[in-house]
Amino acid sequence: MNWGVSLEESEDIISYLIKEKYIDDVRFCRAYCHDKFYYSHWGRVKIRQMLRHLHLTDAEIAEGLEVIPEEAYMQMIADVLRQKNRTLRDSDSYQRKGKLVRHLLSRGFEMELAIDAVDDQLRAN
Repeated sequence: MNWGVSLEESEDIISYLIKEKYIDDVRFCRAYCHDKFYYSHWGRVKIRQMLRHLHLTDAEIAEGLEVIPEEAYMQMIADVLRQKNRTLRDSDSYQRKGKLVRHLLSRGFEMELAIDAVDDQLRAN
């Protein structure tokens, strides 16, 4: 789209936006990680995969993931798990555990954290 701006002026504008951090991959990573975690309830694995798919570096991704506090992450796992557990009708604890772990994995949470959270949840019930 041509907005009546010369090539030199557009390069100056883009340089200014980059210098002032309006156009910044780390800023994008932080916003993406924040939104996908708090609004979509995704885990770190899924967020990392999607950011790699967008061709961002591991350093940028790591910096972006720092916006997710560990306490909030563990609480999100518990909340997602509790919500899914209410919808299951299986009485067999083995099948229930499998479904709950698979659900957490599909949301992008780490295997070890998913298994520990499911075990804690099933012990509490």
